[in-house]
Amino acid sequence: MKKSLLLLSIFACLGCNKAPATTSAAPAATEEAPLAAPTVEEDVPQERRDVLYYYRRLKEPYRSGYELKENKGQWTSMSPDTEEPIAAVVDLKNGFIEIVDEGTGGGEWTYRMALFRMADGQPVIGITNTYFDGAGLEQKYYFLRPENAQKLDWTKETVREITGFDFLPLDNAEEEDIVKKLLPVSLELPRQGTSVKAVVYTGLEQIYCRGDDNEYADYCGLFRQVQRKEIVLKWNKEKGKLE
Repeated sequence: MKKSLLLLSIFACLGCNKAPATTSAAPAATEEAPLAAPTVEEDVPQERRDVLYYYRRLKEPYRSGYELKENKGQWTSMSPDTEEPIAAVVDLKNGFIEIVDEGTGGGEWTYRMALFRMADGQPVIGITNTYFDGAGLEQKYYFLRPENAQKLDWTKETVREITGFDFLPLDNAEEEDIVKKLLPVSLELPRQGTSVKAVVYTGLEQIYCRGDDNEYADYCGLFRQVQRKEIVLKWNKEKGKLE
């Protein structure tokens, strides 16, 4: 399906040069123009460029692939799978966009974009691509500085990688790949305010801990060690990062 191809395209880019993952490797500077080719909106002064302006100019893999349309104050898009209109949130005042497509063959795909500002007024854009298949959850996130001519992707510098270990006791010595598999963490961008929530997903317990006939049965105790479900990350506009 078109949606499957779109999702595969999004998550296939986790290690590509254009969209460096949130690992220890520093994001590479792109030699391409970070945004789309100039349009009639190019004359919009920087201080008046809102979240929708940047949304419409993003290139792959940062763009959502959904065209936003407004009619009498209501925003919609089109599902590439069902070709049916879907509601969208475009909050220009608070700098927030959300598109939720439930027509993905049993799953749900959510794209969110939030506009932050640094102390000098420079924009920082947070983007999350989240796919929930009814059981497991996957997410890729980016933090971009669209007005920076030298480098677009500042994900690594904006937020450190947060994993399931951040929700477990300090003395937990489980294998890293097991923790990442069973306790995936996603970021929730704010519609209001500037604080971001890092949330650990524990729903896989219902899949892997119903019996002893699966490869992760020996790790079910991991879910009982979770000490908290979310961590609040505060936006530091002076440093341009979440802490």
